[in-house]
This record gives sequence, C-alpha cells and structure tokens, in this order.
Amino acid sequence: MATFSFTLLPLSLLLLLLLLVPAISDIVDDACSESAAADPNIDYGFCVAALRSNPASGRARDLGALARVALRLARANATHARAAAKALLRENKRAGSGRRSPAIAAAGEVCVEVLGDAASGLKAAARAVKAGRLDDADAYAAAAVDAPGDCDDAFEEEGVASPLAEQDLGLWRLCVVALAITARLASASVESKQSNEPTVCFYSK
Repeated sequence: MATFSFTLLPLSLLLLLLLLVPAISDIVDDACSESAAADPNIDYGFCVAALRSNPASGRARDLGALARVALRLARANATHARAAAKALLRENKRAGSGRRSPAIAAAGEVCVEVLGDAASGLKAAARAVKAGRLDDADAYAAAAVDAPGDCDDAFEEEGVASPLAEQDLGLWRLCVVALAITARLASASVESKQSNEPTVCFYSK
C-alpha cells in the first residue's frame, strides 16, 4: 500500500501540470482567434506565429502581459524598419551626385521620422499597459499603425516604388495585432469597471 500511494502522487501532479499548461498557452490562441474574428486585417496564423516567436508569450498569464509582448515585437520591427530606411539614405548619398535620387532622399527622411515615432510610441504603449493607463496605450498603438503606410505613401508621392514595402508590410501586420490586443485589454477594463459600479436607485415620493 505504501508503494502504491508513493507512485500515485507523482502521477497526480503530472496530470495537474498537463491540465495547467494548455490553459496557459491558450492565452495566445484565444487572443489571436478573437482578434482575427473581429478584424479582417488580422491573420490568425500570422498572429499566433508572431507572438510565439517571443518566448515571453509562453510565460504570459493574462492579456496585459501578452499585450506587452505584442507591443515589444512591433517596436523591435519598427526599429529594424527605421534602420533599413537609414541604410537606404546612406546608400543613396554614397551613389554620387550623378546617380543620387532626390525622391529616395526625400521619402527616406520621412520614413526615418515616422518609423522612429512608431518605435517610440510602441515603447510608450508597453509602459502605459504596465502602468494601467490603458487608454493611453491604445492611443499610442493606434498611432503606430499608420507609420508603415505613411512611409510607403512618401515614396508614392515622389513617384517611386517603396524599397521598404516589405518591411513596412511586416511592421503594419504586427502593429495591427498589437493594437487589437491592447484595445481588447482596454475594453475589458472599461467593462470591468462598469460592472463594479454601484447601482443607484431614485425613488419618487
């Protein structure tokens, strides 16, 4: 009997862990599934793959932690896209006066600025989530979504195809995911506050 009880304890703990692990990992799946259902711009498969590319998503225990993961991923991508824009400007400058493109120079400067603003905004959004300022986080994330399009538009206005189109598309897709999760977090917070408000009754004599 002593041997039986000793063997049963580890098995019971193992079963408990098996039940808990899916519950934790489902945060990513649930967030991506609900976001994709609400927004046609979000691809469920991309959302899951992007979030799970960061090991921190596996440690996320709530939507707030997952929102910070998404915002950090988008920020890293914005920083990379800005670096690509700066590299494009350097390459254009080194081309010499005969081959240098004024259009690339003008549009590239716009991209460096708007992508830099996006990276800063996404960093601020992650900090706002951590501080519980969810409306601010939502606003910062929403502003960042426009940056990739603004960059591509700058090239279009100069009459040239955007050399940064691929980076901008990837950034936009990540920003949309980050915004969707952040917005859901802000909405859930409002609903929670409203449900906890005391009911006020007015009686007439």
